[in-house]
Amino acid sequence: MKWNENVYRIFDILRFPLVVLVVFLHCKGEPGRLHIDWLNLGLVDGYDFLRNYISNVVSCVSVPTFFLMSGYLFYHHVDNLTYSLFKDKIKRRLKSLAVPYIFWILLFLVGNLFFVFRNTESCNLWQSFYEYFAEHGHWHILWDCNLMEVKTPAIGFVQDNSAPLLVPMWFVRDLMVVALCSPMLWWCIRKIDVLFIVVLGICYLFQLWPYMHGVSSVSFFFFSIGIFMCKHAQKMDAFLKNTGWLIMFFSVLLSLLLVYLTDTQNVCQQFVLRGYAIMACISSLFIGYLCVEMKGTYLLQRLSKASFVVYAAHMVFVSKYVGVGLHCLMPANSVSLLTLKYLLVPVFTIAICLLVYFAFRKFCPKMMMLLNGGR
Repeated sequence: MKWNENVYRIFDILRFPLVVLVVFLHCKGEPGRLHIDWLNLGLVDGYDFLRNYISNVVSCVSVPTFFLMSGYLFYHHVDNLTYSLFKDKIKRRLKSLAVPYIFWILLFLVGNLFFVFRNTESCNLWQSFYEYFAEHGHWHILWDCNLMEVKTPAIGFVQDNSAPLLVPMWFVRDLMVVALCSPMLWWCIRKIDVLFIVVLGICYLFQLWPYMHGVSSVSFFFFSIGIFMCKHAQKMDAFLKNTGWLIMFFSVLLSLLLVYLTDTQNVCQQFVLRGYAIMACISSLFIGYLCVEMKGTYLLQRLSKASFVVYAAHMVFVSKYVGVGLHCLMPANSVSLLTLKYLLVPVFTIAICLLVYFAFRKFCPKMMMLLNGGR
């Protein structure tokens, strides 16, 4: 099997499972206890281990892998980057990224305003409208109104992340920025090759990066890895065959270590997590590489087209209200019910998103093309 001949199929196989992990990332479940009792493990600790392992560790591979695949595809079959070729690619990205980015955020905004105005007297509607926009930074809702948790790497640098009003759209925002800057990345990789990847990798691991919303180390580093792999596509078969299983083994070891570091809030957790993300990205490509010739991957390739809708829609009230609904149906907090609810919330959320996708594709195909970026 050749990497070059199957790269599109490999990426199609990976997209939907990676989006499933994104949903698990945002559906962390109810904690059984504050911390895992590592010296006296019980059923509650087993539940918390499962929850932390999937939602706080394994799921972190999704977005870096998406950046990597985007970098690879952006420069696939590009031997000589010209201004007209780059302009054509950016025009296509406006349709596939910028239009759905704005549309989904505005859709989420309209939904939020509906719930704000529902309990507001008609005479106070304008005031409530203004207060909502002021609280969310006015036009910052389209870029960086959500400041996420502060990340403190082991060496002491502090970085915060940000997101627009609809939090998952930070990936699309950062992807648009790195795509605009990508000729610089492409040129550096053409000129200094692996050294440029090493420098970016150090900046990513130690967060030696400027504090600019939309210009993230994760987007620039993994997008660049994608360009680098595209340049050396002929060597990917040998690389994956020779190192794939070894990298996957160390990825599993690091993932188990990360559950402990995350639970104990160890200062090295973020540093180790970034190292894990690098190896886990390569491991995910290796898994896709192995699965290409397996039967049953057709369904994953078909669901790949729905991945963006699931990614964008799962937090537009869906995961939140699915969780509330299941909690009302199963209010008890036994270990078995907590585990069941933790697993069912993402499953039902994804199922609802897929129903919306296929219903719109059948009855409102033009609207679905808009929501799905022309996919």
